This record gives sequence, C-alpha cells and structure tokens, in this order.
Amino acid sequence: MYFPTEQAQSLSEAVNSRHSCRSFRSTPIPNDQIRQIFTLAQQTPSWCNTQPWQVQFLTGAATRDFASELTRHAASDPSGNPDLQFPAEYVGEFGQRRRSSGRALFAAVGLARDDLAGRARQSALNYEFFGAPHVAIISVPKSLNDYALVDAGGYVSTLMLIATSFGLGTIAQASIARYSPFVRDYFRMNEQQRVVCAVSFGYADETNPANAFRTDRSSIDDVVIGLSQ
Repeated sequence: MYFPTEQAQSLSEAVNSRHSCRSFRSTPIPNDQIRQIFTLAQQTPSWCNTQPWQVQFLTGAATRDFASELTRHAASDPSGNPDLQFPAEYVGEFGQRRRSSGRALFAAVGLARDDLAGRARQSALNYEFFGAPHVAIISVPKSLNDYALVDAGGYVSTLMLIATSFGLGTIAQASIARYSPFVRDYFRMNEQQRVVCAVSFGYADETNPANAFRTDRSSIDDVVIGLSQ
C-alpha cells in the first residue's frame, strides 16, 4: 500500500482546493504516480464490499483517438442514449445552482448570454476531455442495480480527491455517459456494463480563464437537519 509523502496535500486541503478543471496541460503524469492514485482509490468503501466500479483507463494517443471519435459521434447525435436517466429539468434550488455555475463559467471565458454558438463550442470541449492527457471511464454492472451507482459515486469522489492531493486537476463528466452505447462499443465492454461518467485528470492549465472561477456551496444548515448550532 502506498501512503502519500509529506508533500501531498491533507484531506481537508484536497477537499477545499478541488474544483472542476476545464483546461489541462498536455504533460503526462508519471505512470508510477497514476498507479498510486488508483491503488488508493481502490480503498473506497462499497456496499457489501462489492467494489462494483470498473475503469477503462486512457492515456496519451489513446485519449486523443477516443476524444476525436467521441467528438465526431456527439456532433452527429446531439440527444444521445444514456444508460442512466438524465434529469428532465432542474427546478427550484437545483436549477438555481446549475444556472449560477453555468453563468460563472461563461463569464470566465468571456461568452455573452446570447452567444449560443460559443456556448456550444465550450460544451463540446467535454468530448475532448478539456485536453486532459488521462481519462478514467467508470462503469458498473447492471445486475447490481442502483446501489452500485452509489458506490461508483463514492469511487469517483475518492479518485478525484486523491488526484487533487497529488497536485492534479480533475473533472467528473456525466456528458460522456450520454453516449453510453457508443462508449461500450468503442471499448468492447460487456453489454451489461452501465456507463456512469468519465474522470479526466492531469496538470491544470492555470492560465486558461475556464479555471479561474469557483462554484459556491450551500450552508450546512440548509442541508443537515437536526444539527446543533
């Protein structure tokens, strides 16, 4: 088992500094460090220790090739066919948070509200993984039903926090799951695997304005019921 060196961030530092990175440098991460990250992420707790997540890992030319094919496919099929049902709409506070996040991103990259073409180009960068050199595509067996998705969410969070503690940028991308059949076919995955999301990671390009904003978080008093002041 690998334990981070003193140079690695603490858990609280990683939690507070992690953000969705939307521009990466092309510099690859050393393979031994990647193995350390995934080794630690494998300690994620799961229902009955089933460890249902499966990871399709991409690096280098494999990342670029898949990004090219996925971008082409997404352009030809905007609606997609996800394994997991996407929200039909975001209402109430959920819609407010989503809109706030979108406005902050578009403002950071200088896109006007009525610049629909620019916004579409920004959104399409999802399928290029924002230039990340490494991508992990997460899936779970359909036979384990919905609690496998809970476990996968825990794995995704753990993976991103560990990568952050190593000084890396990360972003979880549900948009990739919109094209689940294409992803399965491309990687010749078992038909019973449900595509959950991708996690792109690498060294953040801090010069890109897309990485210059941060989303806020609700007060714990808004979400934790029964907690004393």
